[in-house]
Amino acid sequence: MNSLKEFEQQLLRLDPAATDFVLRVDQLVEAVPESDRNEGLLEPIFAFFEAHPLDDMGAPGTLVHLTEGFYPSYTERLLDSLRTRPSYNAILLMNRILNGQLSDQERSKYMSALVETVKTPDLPKMLRDLAHRFLERRRTLDAEG
Repeated sequence: MNSLKEFEQQLLRLDPAATDFVLRVDQLVEAVPESDRNEGLLEPIFAFFEAHPLDDMGAPGTLVHLTEGFYPSYTERLLDSLRTRPSYNAILLMNRILNGQLSDQERSKYMSALVETVKTPDLPKMLRDLAHRFLERRRTLDAEG
């Protein structure tokens, strides 16, 4: 793979509903030289999540794992994605962050982001239910704390 632009073009051509999607996305990511696996990959990945908001893409899958490798630098982009174009994978990423060790301030910020996501007008029921389920689970865990 020669460039970030090539990665983006190839990623955006993939169909997450295709039976071979997981294999193809794995191959695409493996083709990115280790030296080029940097935060520049985040924007195309979030654009892909937003273009396919209801697809789980492996749950969590290669793209979520790749994104998580850049924690915490992607959190502001994630918050923006949840505010503007919520997707299954953005909600999943936020849940995975909430499952980690966070300060009270961070936990409050991220829980609030999921609460606001649930309130998003015209949010597909599947995404609303997913975010709600993660919120309830997190609240239960925190109460048991």
